[in-house]
Amino acid sequence: MATPGQELHHVVETLKEHQARIAELYSMQHSFEKQVLVQVAELKMKAGVWGLIAGALPVTAAALLYVLKGSL
Repeated sequence: MATPGQELHHVVETLKEHQARIAELYSMQHSFEKQVLVQVAELKMKAGVWGLIAGALPVTAAALLYVLKGSL
């Protein structure tokens, strides 16, 4: 049978192991959050570029029609 001192030592060691695991998980979560934020920023940039292209196409077509209509 374990003495109270041995039981206390076991509990303290177990808590230290859990603290190390929690710190590791926190670090992993923080790293994943950074990666997600970077990916979201990249997607926003791509969406902005595609939006610019989609907006520029009708304006370009309208300008060409105006120029061609005036030259005929």
